[in-house]
Amino acid sequence: MNNMASLVFAVLAQMALLSLRSADCISLNSYHNYTQMKSTMENFTRTYSNMTTLYSIGKSVLDRELLVVNISTAPVNKLGVPNVKILGNIHGDEPMGREIILHLMEHLVKEYIRGDPIIRFILDNTRIHLLPNMNPDGSELAVEGNCRSGRGRNNINNHDLNRQFPDFFRHNRSHIPIALSTSQSMDPEVQAVIDWMSSIPFVMSLQLHGGNMVANYPYDSFFGESPNERLIRLYGTDNVEAISKIKTKVTKNEPALTPDNDMFLHLALTYARLHPTMHLKRPCPSNTNLEFDQGVINGAAWYAFSGGMADYNYLYHGCLELTLEISCCRYPAPELIAQHWKENQNALLSWLQQVHRGIKGFVLDETGSRLANVSISLAYRNVSFMSSARGEYWRVLLPGMYYIEASKDGYEQFRDRVKVPASSTQLESSIFETLLEYNITLQSIQNDKVGQDEEPNKSSAVTLTCRHCTNLCILFVLVFFLFCK
Repeated sequence: MNNMASLVFAVLAQMALLSLRSADCISLNSYHNYTQMKSTMENFTRTYSNMTTLYSIGKSVLDRELLVVNISTAPVNKLGVPNVKILGNIHGDEPMGREIILHLMEHLVKEYIRGDPIIRFILDNTRIHLLPNMNPDGSELAVEGNCRSGRGRNNINNHDLNRQFPDFFRHNRSHIPIALSTSQSMDPEVQAVIDWMSSIPFVMSLQLHGGNMVANYPYDSFFGESPNERLIRLYGTDNVEAISKIKTKVTKNEPALTPDNDMFLHLALTYARLHPTMHLKRPCPSNTNLEFDQGVINGAAWYAFSGGMADYNYLYHGCLELTLEISCCRYPAPELIAQHWKENQNALLSWLQQVHRGIKGFVLDETGSRLANVSISLAYRNVSFMSSARGEYWRVLLPGMYYIEASKDGYEQFRDRVKVPASSTQLESSIFETLLEYNITLQSIQNDKVGQDEEPNKSSAVTLTCRHCTNLCILFVLVFFLFCK
């Protein structure tokens, strides 16, 4: 019987590989326009419907679908599975991210079927959402081979989609709850991504760009000071071209660091070091005035701007998003697609593993029921995140000791010390050994405590009345004594 089962499994595996080869139509030699990209995603998800799902998060100004492929072998209803996302083509004239995402989609499925242990772990325990093209209208206008910013960068309304997200710093307001009413009106592409993030509790994210080679981490903006005000203070002008002539190194700017800077820096360095050229100080010969130490930089230290997607991810949803510049040319020649995919492949796989370090669990009440929308934070890190609609939570952390805090109306404040373990080996395959599973239990505020508070008030009232009577009696005796005398 065991031999028969093994034979059946082997036959099914061979059939899957044959199916994969026959469906392997994602070209490494040419770019995919919108129609080709859509067809590729539809065919791929139809072929591998047991591992992939195609869905739309909305439409562009010109009614093009913003298509996402979800890749995971975890059961749909399985709890505690973290969600990550990767977005490309935010700027229409930077298509390399789109192509990298399409090839990542194919690579994950292909290697899972072939039995790669790391990819099997990733897909069995992660939900990966891939949005190859956030700006399909702009990308259809972009000119192949144009290395400088130009036609198609913005959407059809000529708006930069990475400048339209609600800005916590500009409005000086709390990010929970989301006060979108104070923000400018948004194009449908941005609104679609905002709604997407509100519907799925993403833990980590990447946005892929072109025009340089660096891993950029938040913040991209400053509290209480607009980017233009800051440029004028530092350089005496807010003219970008004039500033580029003044600066010799981008590190002259001030950084704006998040409370989770240690984790952001780790994620950025991990990616850059696994990229063959990104970790170099000057990976792009054409950008001789730019130096990136170890291939990473804080966004505001490079150049600050308002309304960025990475800051929005972090401040509004607690999602750790990196901005990756992955090609020195904005729109490289198509024969470079294969090279860029090879350069980013290992770094992308390592990044996907990072979501399985830190701490995860459920927020429960004293009966064991899961609690949604509980505010969770770490002591000395002035930013909070929320438990999911199903009571789950995740936080990507480096090994160490942390104080975790949780609060919700009607429940007592929670605080406890937890230790995120260190891996026993330096092998990347053991990254998931550093994950601590820890449930938070909140105690509800009991009604009898309210009753106990009311009793002393009644007792005080009675005591006050008795004392008042005693004082009246003494006064009466004194008056009687005076008159009798």
